[in-house]
Amino acid sequence: MRLYPPVITFVSRECLQDYKYKDITIPKGTSIQMAVHYLHHNPDYWPEPEVFDAERFSADQKHLIHPNSWQPFGCGPRNCIGLRFALFEAKLCLAKLLLNYRLIPGPKTEMGKLTTECKVLTSTPKHVIRANTPTIIAIMATLLAPLFWSLPNHSFIDGTLVQMAVHYLHHDPDYWPEPEVFDPERFSADRKHEIHPNSWQAFGCGPRNCIGMRFALFEAKLCLAKLLLNYRLIPGPKTEIGKLTTECKVLTSTPKHVGYYMGAKPTVLVADADLAKKIQIKEFHNFTDRSHSTFKNGINAEPDSKGAIIRLIGKRWKEVRSVLTPTFSASKLKTMTPIIDDAINNFIDIIERKCKTGEEFDIYDLFQNLTTDVIGRTAFGIQNSKISREEMSSMSYETMTAGNENEIQPKGHKSIKNNKNDISLTDSEIKANSVVFYEAGYETTSTALGFMAHILVNYPDIQERVREEVQQLYENEGKLDINCVNKLEFMECVFNETMRLYPPVITFVARECLQDYKYKDITIPKGTSIQMAVHYLHHDPDYWSEPEVFDPERFSADRKHQIHPNSWQAFGSGPRNCIGMRFALFEAKLALAKLLLNYRLTAGPKTEMGVLATNCKVATLTPKNGVFVKAVKI
Repeated sequence: MRLYPPVITFVSRECLQDYKYKDITIPKGTSIQMAVHYLHHNPDYWPEPEVFDAERFSADQKHLIHPNSWQPFGCGPRNCIGLRFALFEAKLCLAKLLLNYRLIPGPKTEMGKLTTECKVLTSTPKHVIRANTPTIIAIMATLLAPLFWSLPNHSFIDGTLVQMAVHYLHHDPDYWPEPEVFDPERFSADRKHEIHPNSWQAFGCGPRNCIGMRFALFEAKLCLAKLLLNYRLIPGPKTEIGKLTTECKVLTSTPKHVGYYMGAKPTVLVADADLAKKIQIKEFHNFTDRSHSTFKNGINAEPDSKGAIIRLIGKRWKEVRSVLTPTFSASKLKTMTPIIDDAINNFIDIIERKCKTGEEFDIYDLFQNLTTDVIGRTAFGIQNSKISREEMSSMSYETMTAGNENEIQPKGHKSIKNNKNDISLTDSEIKANSVVFYEAGYETTSTALGFMAHILVNYPDIQERVREEVQQLYENEGKLDINCVNKLEFMECVFNETMRLYPPVITFVARECLQDYKYKDITIPKGTSIQMAVHYLHHDPDYWSEPEVFDPERFSADRKHQIHPNSWQAFGSGPRNCIGMRFALFEAKLALAKLLLNYRLTAGPKTEMGVLATNCKVATLTPKNGVFVKAVKI
């Protein structure tokens, strides 16, 4: 413990009054820290301090040691209270170990000075110390049956764990001829007597086998019987949950709609824009509700989330939608403009600092901070400087509005009750939709901006055209507000084409079939979930010529009439499209306009050129490695 003191920074005191020692004065309130490791290796106190010499502490020599130069347990009245206990435990353990074993070096044993790791309070071995001791191998009997009742000719120490090698038993050629071959006849009445009773352990064996075996087998058999009575199972491509490749493989090898089960829920994946139009617009009365899944985390995990507009159904959805829609009207956005503008100015200040240093940075990360700030300010009166987006995303409504309830609730109730139909929202609906606006408002907008930045760096000529449009508008108007940004036609084309190539939301555009529905030669049963194949629709050559080519002119006034209205689903379509679409587009356009008015985005060493690597989450598509750029002042 002199060479390797376990505790190195916890031997400390505090000076309660000014204290004079030789020519120094220690002021009151000063923390006193013992330099334990240095004291233990100081040649003034220890001759040849790096040499291990246990005799230093022998009866003949220990009087030579300064009592305070050895501090593994501290010293004085506040020394380690557990000193006796620790020493007794360690000595007893070591005594019994050495009484029975000799420790010798192995291949990984560190010889000489041990590499240590200094933590906050302690010094520990950096690598596990390995000792080479004789290995005791217990050889189990080939016949396993006696293990469940008695173990003749074997002696086990009390507490020994006996583990059945189930997988090995099930594939052992000593018990199963050609064990890798699927042969259900092994278990037939004619042959099952050939099976060793303990070589099959799916439910264990003996008195302590699985108590629920009968229930599990009955449930599985009944489920399979009903399934096979009505359906034939056919091969399909390998399922890759969370990836877009499966969706594309399925739809390129089949018609533009395919059925599958999400657990027990029948689902139809739709990549037919005509069928999408019928579901989302023409026959909307039969698909008014949105199908949803309950996730472990996020919006649908909240106990009060049933009041959220994304989960409401039938008449109540229509009522709540009519109440919330005015929140995103042009007049309301106009009143929010100063708040949004101030948040964007903070974002621009950060860009300015990055510009001055010339460093490469992840602009996607900054966009996430920006959109968190905007939604926090506009919905909850919280500034991002007070809280991180990670903390905010995990908050409940109550935490978000803490301290602002008196401000938010009266205004909120006033705004939702003073409408022409006199429809009001319950408190739980207000809370649920506030959280929805936050979660939906920050990630999707920041992701769209991140993808936009990637496009602008990869297409500098497009970036210049967008900048020129913004500069011309700013010169003419002298400001940037909602009316101005709506005039940025080419920027909108670039945004639309960016969201076609990289749609931020890919699996949340869904409906539920309320009655059996016939389309061409298929019938969609009542209760079926309808899922729009957004990414596939956006890349289908039947709707988009050269779909992998970035061409913002597709959305120009001269050509946009050629686009099938339901082949572009960045915000969904029809009466249940994204209610916050106006807000998101205004925020994104204003942020981009102010950014490009002052800075040019250029590539750096980490910038991904060409197709951006993306990450497919439960509902969204996001940049996998961020979006790294440099900013140059205009």
